[in-house]
Amino acid sequence: MNPFRLLSGILILLFFLDCAPEKEKNPKACVEMAAVIENLSQRHRVAYESGQITQEEYISRRNDNENLKISFCLLSLVPVERNTNF
Repeated sequence: MNPFRLLSGILILLFFLDCAPEKEKNPKACVEMAAVIENLSQRHRVAYESGQITQEEYISRRNDNENLKISFCLLSLVPVERNTNF
């Protein structure tokens, strides 16, 4: 067997073994979405205080916002593949 072919085959094999997809977490997204959701909560409070929504609607929306914030933060901690093509 040609030594050049053997060496190039081994190098190609090592290259593909080393190319594992990069995975990363994104806790910064949690902070950014928490700020957006907090802004939404403030809008709901203003709507409640001005009489546009009832107290039940306000409490329901506030609870939904808290659940959304917790869910989004938990999802942002799951490692995802990073696209390194760009």
